[in-house]
Amino acid sequence: MKMFRETMFERLIPNLDYIGLMTPRIRPHYEKFGMLDYIKGKNASQLSENDMVSDLH
Repeated sequence: MKMFRETMFERLIPNLDYIGLMTPRIRPHYEKFGMLDYIKGKNASQLSENDMVSDLH
C-alpha cells in the first residue's frame, strides 16, 4: 500500500502544480503532510512510456 501511495503522489502532485492548482493558498496544506516532496517530479507532459512502465516493477 505504501508503494502505491508513493507512486500515486509522484504522479499527482507535479500535475496539480503543472495545471496551476497548487496555489499559494493550497500549498501549505500539502506541505503539512509532506506532499511537496513530490512536486519536483515529472508531470504528465514530461513522462515517457519507460517512466510509466518502470513503476510497475
